Amino acid sequence: MPATATDLPRDIPEAVRGEPVELTHASAISRRALRRGQYASAHPARARIARGWIGLEKTMADGRRQVLALFLPGDTLTEQIAGDAAETLQFVAMSDAVLEGAPLSDAPGSAQRVVEELLLLHQRALRQIVRLGRMTAIERMADLLLELYERQAPFPSRSERVRIDLPLTQAQLSDILGLSSVHINRCLKALRDHGAVRLRHGWAEFTPADLARQIG
Repeated sequence: MPATATDLPRDIPEAVRGEPVELTHASAISRRALRRGQYASAHPARARIARGWIGLEKTMADGRRQVLALFLPGDTLTEQIAGDAAETLQFVAMSDAVLEGAPLSDAPGSAQRVVEELLLLHQRALRQIVRLGRMTAIERMADLLLELYERQAPFPSRSERVRIDLPLTQAQLSDILGLSSVHINRCLKALRDHGAVRLRHGWAEFTPADLARQIG
């Protein structure tokens, strides 16, 4: 049976959202579990994602949300990520997730590692700016899937059919790409109808070269 856009769950219950799980003493943290939609505060701790996905989210006064960045397993959450906007941004679990403490040590290279993490985040933020500012809806979706593939594949291939983890709801994709849920559904259907993407709950399958041709 062919996959449909509706194979992705639409949203998460609002009841899951609530007071952030505090991670204020990283050295004391072993592991902390989060449910999808639950907020986490990493100020001033460092926490590494052992499992699941985390988003950096801005919530508007009227309830609209924009996800500014995605963090995958192995990535680190720190207070430096939000910078001066730390009071208005929140980390939110995009899927069920597990965080573990990742305090800095005095070992050589620790400071350099932090700098490299922030530079990589900056590069991804620039890509998100271009995505939201200049791309069409189809291009945004294709570019996001390509970025997620590049981050998940140690040796990316453009010509082979690949499968990536995609534990996101339609509403979360809406918050990442700045589109309505209806528009997200139409984009996924268009990509599916062209044979560019196959979707199931939790994963997406595509040929990177086919998706790249969707981007002008």
